[in-house]
Amino acid sequence: MAENKNQQRGWSAYRKGKYCKIYKIPLLRWCGHVARIKNQRIPKQISTPIMEGTRKIGRPRKIWRDKVEGNLKIMGIKNSQAIARDRWEWRKIVLEAKVHGGL
Repeated sequence: MAENKNQQRGWSAYRKGKYCKIYKIPLLRWCGHVARIKNQRIPKQISTPIMEGTRKIGRPRKIWRDKVEGNLKIMGIKNSQAIARDRWEWRKIVLEAKVHGGL
């Protein structure tokens, strides 16, 4: 099966140890952005959906917010939603994540 360019880029970054820089850091930045925008904006509505009805049987799929929370837990950061509302504090966390060895 042929891989597309994004898959090739992902595996290449993973092998070279740049996975954190290419994927995790932008995800942290995006999470801070979404936390600060107004509730009426579409990205905010999409990131905090209200689920209705029944779900499939089995373990729920992980969403990007779960991955961000997991990374912050590794860094020892709690109450990320409150911190993300302060842009400068969130920027410090993102810079700390860039040098953190465990991500």
